[in-house]
Amino acid sequence: GVLNRLSQSTDTALLAMVVREWSVDIRSQRQSKIFDEQIGVQNQKFASLKSAQKGKAMDVSQRASEMENSNTLMSLFLSWQMEVRLARVVRHYSGQMETKKRQLESVRTMFNQFANELGDISNTPRKSSSSKPRGPGGGESKRPPQAMTGPAV
Repeated sequence: GVLNRLSQSTDTALLAMVVREWSVDIRSQRQSKIFDEQIGVQNQKFASLKSAQKGKAMDVSQRASEMENSNTLMSLFLSWQMEVRLARVVRHYSGQMETKKRQLESVRTMFNQFANELGDISNTPRKSSSSKPRGPGGGESKRPPQAMTGPAV
């Protein structure tokens, strides 16, 4: 009687307790599996984002390096271009200056020849200190007559 009932109630209670704990454990495992899957998905997203950021950073650094190389090359080219233009201008104007120098030298030579042909310029009537009248028939010029040496103009 009483012992059997007591024994049956403890067996039933024990069985109910085991089933309840088993149910809690199953739910816990399901929750753990869901959380593990969510963590895996988030880790995958993070790895994908990390990879994309790394790729973007590499692209940016590569473009910056290419831009720096391009700027250096452009700077060198523009310097060379300026040097070539400067050399051309110097060559052009040096030729013109040489031509002007030769013309000026020939004018100076012609002037010196003209001055030598005239003789001593200090003996001209304008420079003389005599007070003789110089009108028509009033005194003679001390300058000798000069022959024309060039074509008549």
